[in-house]
Amino acid sequence: MTTVVRRSSILGELEELDLGPFTQGFRVHETDDYFIDVIEMLFNWRVVAAPKSCPLTYDAAYCYIGKDMPTFIAAVLGARVWEGPGTGHPPGWDKHVNTGEWNPEKYS
Repeated sequence: MTTVVRRSSILGELEELDLGPFTQGFRVHETDDYFIDVIEMLFNWRVVAAPKSCPLTYDAAYCYIGKDMPTFIAAVLGARVWEGPGTGHPPGWDKHVNTGEWNPEKYS
């Protein structure tokens, strides 16, 4: 059985998340110590944890390979539940930028 998801319903759900847009992407949520953002890169979307004490840098970053809407949604949903460095990886990630590690669940 094939499930059809209408783009308009997905965009409606994203609007409900109250994403905070900025120049390169979206502020998805905050923890006590980090801003969790989704940033548009040249070939992919990236989820980053920017320390509140120095928000122009990041302590951890994860690539979500692709620039299409499903990849963007995966990055936003991963960022929504990720609490930042030291709490595991965000769901759906492809590559850990800091270590160069590829997600072994996807690339083995």
